[in-house]
Amino acid sequence: MPALIQLLFSFKGRIDRRQFWQANAWLGLLLVGTALGFGLWLMVYDATDVHNPISQLMVFEAFMNCLTLLLVCVNLWCILAIAWKRLHDRNRHGAWSVALVLIPPVGVIWWVIELGTWKGTDGPNRYGPSPSRS
Repeated sequence: MPALIQLLFSFKGRIDRRQFWQANAWLGLLLVGTALGFGLWLMVYDATDVHNPISQLMVFEAFMNCLTLLLVCVNLWCILAIAWKRLHDRNRHGAWSVALVLIPPVGVIWWVIELGTWKGTDGPNRYGPSPSRS
């Protein structure tokens, strides 16, 4: 588990294409969990009397809003960390991931092509030793 935590949260080092796709699979599961949690919140919200100001719904609503916001922030952090390290493997600074993703259609296409399919730098580069390649 510590390797997974380092993979998802650390901005240091390099990751290869296989690790990039594995990390994105984990993030996909986190997104599905967030969507299911939000869906649960909507079901409970619709099934209760919202006109009662003293209901427990207000507490549950605040909890679910905070949990959803937390999960979205964690997911964004992980996405940025993964792209950052993948760019390090391509011998580029991680700020490229922020700059190019801000251009919506181009950023997504770039993300998939460069980060997901192109091979990284062979051997060590200025960001560390070469990750294990399979």
